Amino acid sequence: MRISSQFIADQFLASIEQTQSALATTEQQITTGKAFQTAGDNPIAASQAITLQATLDQLGQYANNANLAQSRLSFEDSTLSAVSSLLATVRTTVVQASNSTLSNADRATLAATVSQQLDSLQQLANTQDGSGQYLFAGSVSNATPFISSNTGTVSYQGDTQTRQIQIGSSRVVQDGDPGNRVFTDIKNGNGTFQVQAGSTTPPVTNTGSLVVGATSVTNPALYTGNGYQVSFSVPTTAFSSTIGSGNTGTGTITAPVSPVPAGGGQQSTTITFVTPTSYTLTTNGVTSAPQAYTAGGTISGGLWTTQVSGTPAAGDTFTVAPAVTSYTVTDTTNSTVVVAATPYTSGQSIAVPTAGISLNVTGIPANNDVLTVSPSSNQSLFTTLQNLIGALNSQGTSATITATLQNNLNSGLQAIDQAVNNLSSVRTDVGARLNAITAQNTVNSNAKLQLTKALSSVQDADYAASITTLSQQQTSLQAAEQSFVSLKKLSIFNFL
Repeated sequence: MRISSQFIADQFLASIEQTQSALATTEQQITTGKAFQTAGDNPIAASQAITLQATLDQLGQYANNANLAQSRLSFEDSTLSAVSSLLATVRTTVVQASNSTLSNADRATLAATVSQQLDSLQQLANTQDGSGQYLFAGSVSNATPFISSNTGTVSYQGDTQTRQIQIGSSRVVQDGDPGNRVFTDIKNGNGTFQVQAGSTTPPVTNTGSLVVGATSVTNPALYTGNGYQVSFSVPTTAFSSTIGSGNTGTGTITAPVSPVPAGGGQQSTTITFVTPTSYTLTTNGVTSAPQAYTAGGTISGGLWTTQVSGTPAAGDTFTVAPAVTSYTVTDTTNSTVVVAATPYTSGQSIAVPTAGISLNVTGIPANNDVLTVSPSSNQSLFTTLQNLIGALNSQGTSATITATLQNNLNSGLQAIDQAVNNLSSVRTDVGARLNAITAQNTVNSNAKLQLTKALSSVQDADYAASITTLSQQQTSLQAAEQSFVSLKKLSIFNFL
């Protein structure tokens, strides 16, 4: 086979072009830092790199989501802290208003203060985040959640839904709380039941001075959620009289007359006839000397007077005792009496053993005054403040009006305490979500680090090896070029 000069030239040229191409590839690896430039250079590595990069991009999105949720939750927590501080101020104002030395004008001034707090509360409830979205509007975060009507009533316009943000491959977090959970769905009373002075069904307006204080569930296992009514029976006289069961004479006694109202520390007195014409008085174990008795005559015990008519026999007794105010508790759900008539003492708890509840009541009831016990219901925090404003603006100084004011203030304090407990619960949940985001960010960061290392091992160029290869390729190219030049000089004519 004859090898022509052209063949040799073509072969050298092809070799040089191949070396130049390899040299260009190596130079590009060094310039870009990538082991390959197209999928065709290394299909398997390219496929791995695409998968790893997609996962890294997803982690990046999770990080963005986590930052957004963390920002909103931190903003929510600071807002809830401000609401808690506001309620602490309102509570102090209400306690101050309970001072009996304050005048109606003083309480009106406090009402104006609470009114300002109500406006501030609405502003906090309508807080927006950095992007202009409302924190407490639920899923309709672009609409104002709390709106005031012409009458001043504040209503919730958002929904009860929550926004869930994915911060990990298998983890989502709630980025806020709807306004109903924070501001409107708050149990009134003590959180289990509430007590109202008077009744709506049937309508009863108390005319005494009963004030409901602390209430509690003493036995949760017995509490059924039934309704109860405490009814008060007040005698019309300060004292009552009874005839001894063993009397044998014909003597009768009239109702005692007394200028002193019941509840003044009176004691029972026993009238004992020594003979049909004489008697003794025994009070607190102390017996008087015999006194003459005249039929129809007046017998006096100091705080009362009475008459014994007829002919009493020796040994007959009559008792004059202070009339007792009593209360009866009825289960209105089942229409049954659960506490029969029981003496009432101001300041002592009224217990309903079968229901596992207790009420602390003070003051003097009027006859047929009632207290209504019902399960706690949801009450808006705005309604609580509005009720307090109305109570503080009430006028009058009578015992009944004063008792009504105190009952309203006590109800307001209970409602505020329930709201504070609710805020504490929400803030606990917010804190738990923030902790979850922090933990997931750590997981995501570790995963990102491992994936970045894996991606680097797949697609990044080895600079030391690439530079060594480049040097070798440059040397090979130079040698090939010099060889080609030398071969071009070979000719038979040079030897003739």
